[in-house]
Amino acid sequence: MELTNYGTAVNIIGDGGTMAVKGSIKAEKGNGVITNAQNVQVTVQGNIRAGQYGINTAANPGVAVTVNGDITVIDPRPDDLDKLQLRGVWAYGGTSVTVAGDVTVMGADCVGVFAEGGVINVQGNVVSTGTGAMAKRNYSYGNGAVTIDGSLFAGTPFIVVGETEKTAADNTEPTTKPGFLTYSDGVSNVWIGSVGDLVLTTPGAPEDLTATPGDSGVALSWAAPASDGGSPITGYEVSKDDGASWTGVELNTSYTFTGLINGMTYTFKVRAVNSKGPGAEASITAAPEADPAPTCTVNFYSNGSLYASKTVTSGSPLGANWPDNPTRSGYSFGGWFSGQNGTGTPYTSATIITADVNLYARWIYKGGGGSSSGGSNTPALPTYKADVKAENGTETVLPVKVDEGTGTASIDTGEQILAQGGTIITIPSIPGVDSYSAGIPVPALSTAEVKSTLSLNTDAGSIAVPSNMLTGVANADGNKAQITIGRGDKSNLPEDVRNRIGDRPLVQLSLSIDGRQVDWSNPNGPVTIAIPYAPTGEELANPESIIICYIDGSGNTVIIPNGRYNPVRGTVTFRTTHFSGYAVAFNKINFNDVTADAWYAPAVSFLAAREITLGTGDGKYSPAAQLTRGEFIVLMMRAYGLAPDTNPADNFTDAGSTYYTGYLAAAKQLGIAAGVGNNMFAPEKELTRQEMSALLYNGLKAIGQLPEDVSGKMLSDFSDAGQVDPWAKDAITMLIRAGVISGSSGKLFPLENTTRAEMAQVLYNLLGE
Repeated sequence: MELTNYGTAVNIIGDGGTMAVKGSIKAEKGNGVITNAQNVQVTVQGNIRAGQYGINTAANPGVAVTVNGDITVIDPRPDDLDKLQLRGVWAYGGTSVTVAGDVTVMGADCVGVFAEGGVINVQGNVVSTGTGAMAKRNYSYGNGAVTIDGSLFAGTPFIVVGETEKTAADNTEPTTKPGFLTYSDGVSNVWIGSVGDLVLTTPGAPEDLTATPGDSGVALSWAAPASDGGSPITGYEVSKDDGASWTGVELNTSYTFTGLINGMTYTFKVRAVNSKGPGAEASITAAPEADPAPTCTVNFYSNGSLYASKTVTSGSPLGANWPDNPTRSGYSFGGWFSGQNGTGTPYTSATIITADVNLYARWIYKGGGGSSSGGSNTPALPTYKADVKAENGTETVLPVKVDEGTGTASIDTGEQILAQGGTIITIPSIPGVDSYSAGIPVPALSTAEVKSTLSLNTDAGSIAVPSNMLTGVANADGNKAQITIGRGDKSNLPEDVRNRIGDRPLVQLSLSIDGRQVDWSNPNGPVTIAIPYAPTGEELANPESIIICYIDGSGNTVIIPNGRYNPVRGTVTFRTTHFSGYAVAFNKINFNDVTADAWYAPAVSFLAAREITLGTGDGKYSPAAQLTRGEFIVLMMRAYGLAPDTNPADNFTDAGSTYYTGYLAAAKQLGIAAGVGNNMFAPEKELTRQEMSALLYNGLKAIGQLPEDVSGKMLSDFSDAGQVDPWAKDAITMLIRAGVISGSSGKLFPLENTTRAEMAQVLYNLLGE
């Protein structure tokens, strides 16, 4: 049994009966067992690990608690100025507690065992960094009594009986229990088998510290110290500036510093922390190194001969190194293309180069000269062909119709083209053309399931449509569908929208069937759009803040959560389920508690730029805070563009009236969340990682957004896979195979709480697919 917040794992409030916990109790931030009832018998078959009280029995007759294991209580927040009062066992009048193993309590304000009118029997040892044992009279139920069969290891005071503090040597003679040392005030008693010598120190230095340089970063790895100082290690801290500042990394034994300056030598340190504080430091120096940049060769061919050859760093444009335009008598130069005669993909000085490529000059005949017979010699208008590549490997071409008056170019496909599986059609760049369209038979886009896709590539942008794009869409009957992608007109937009877009691209998507305009929207047939874009220097430094907005009917911009910049392709790519105008924008949001080198910084920036998260107030994101069920629903629904129900007719009983209320109603209606029973959702309850995974899996399944298997990893690849409960295995397995969760140091930590930073990374991984 595990509790992940500051509550209580087992809380008995009903009189009478018995209860058995078959395994162990883990409540590292809260309490193990609390009873406030009469005539109750509780048995815990395993260990108890808690953050405040291991066992606390209120003054009621007939209460007996038995623990067939150890009790360990460790302060979950040792650096907090507001110290917690820790108790291994606290038994009030009329109750008894028996512990078969040891009781260990570590913290600033702690007592190992305290019998306040109750009876406590510990068959092992008691270890406490504070008071070891206390026994005190309860005037309604009588004297307190503690028996410790083993040794008592304690700080100061060693024992307290009544109001009297006792040192280890201040035992009562003669003993009142043979074989035990007696400590008594004449009313209450503590009996111990022997006095232990408690010696606590800070931990030793972590061992086997290594530093692996990378591009703008260094990865640290280490092993636990040989000595924990006699108190369990509660976490590690790392430093990149020779100990001037420290970052907590929980119990992880690896950490990567990012955002460092290549070539600069840093002194890295690692130290372990226990209840006594930070321990000895391990130190190492390293300098991050830039990865050797691969280069690409661009060959330019004109009239069948090599015109120029240029070398460029992969992932960069040629820029000023772009060759001058060639010349040819009687022709005008029409640009460089990856295919001959103006076919294939157009390239410019701003095109990102990621591989060796051959480019070919496109020539446009200008005409000229007459004939001796007096007739005219008018040249024909240039003809354009679209390349068609099918998934099965076949290639062909389609004629392109150009209307110079309207600046449009179009092609017509046949139903047989889509029948070949995934088909890619590339229309060459055409001077004076801003809008490109493809005519497709309506039946080819009206299949019950997705059987094929068609991708239309143009210099204005690319669109990939599934074969069920028109299935179930109103007014979609007819013969030929015309899908159009083109450069949008910013002049009629409101001034604030024009300012937000700036000089970034705006594309317009539209659909007509047999010549009539159709407002296309289909949540079951999303299309994928890619808009060519060359970011500014600031944008390249913050690519997570490059976003896509659509222009709604009122001229407002609405952010598309899944849009993101692809540096390899030099495009901003997104999925949408309706046609509109779509623009590239930049929306950089900073939180004052998210440093640039934090492992979760890109994910948090991504979510903030898309207004998936608005932070927690005062300019903070609170990355280390525990994620609640209510926060999860809000973040997930915003990430997938699902709106809250602002006037719900049905909701969970505990939905309240707060920021998550409308989202809970919508989640209930959509089948994303079923609650915890009795029409309750428990929105303030914190989530373990396996609970988060299960909720996420169920939600994605309900909206048809389960990701594909891309990682090839299995649940069994992680050393703590056995900790995953059966009800969470399908969910965690799917998220592992999709590359959404990857664990840390070969572990998943499924029973640990999910932090807001971890949730940001999960959504970032999902939306990046």
